Amino acid sequence: MKKVTLIAAVGYGDNGIGAGGKLPWHLPEDLKRFRALTMGKHCAVGYRTYLHMPYLYGRITHVVPKNGTLSPARFADFLGDLERDGIDDLKVIGGARVYAAAMPFATHMELTRVGIQLPIQTCDAFFPEYDWADWEVHQEFCEEDKRLTFMSMTKR
Repeated sequence: MKKVTLIAAVGYGDNGIGAGGKLPWHLPEDLKRFRALTMGKHCAVGYRTYLHMPYLYGRITHVVPKNGTLSPARFADFLGDLERDGIDDLKVIGGARVYAAAMPFATHMELTRVGIQLPIQTCDAFFPEYDWADWEVHQEFCEEDKRLTFMSMTKR
């Protein structure tokens, strides 16, 4: 796969991305960005996240098989199937297990860093850890919502 992009809104501090199967915040500016990055694109999503994301119309959605344990090796097989179908650009849009399995294959990340203080232990799903030194980072502060920083990252 030529390009695998992980797209997520991630909380500062704990890398939280979800709570009870839902986003722990409502951020219209992030949703606009998500739409712009994914509309008309091939998107990979885990089964449980797929069930909780009602706004995936306009995308070509590929649900990562849920049988068994999702591992990088199983995600590699999933990518291989997509490549055989001629897909060379994939947006990975969640959830936590899919991000973790896809991280070794990621060539790009589009993260929205969310500067909202949530009560302790609000999130129960987290974006995987990564080494900042492995990524070239371009950040842009959101003018419309000062709590958000948009980060476009390319693997070095």
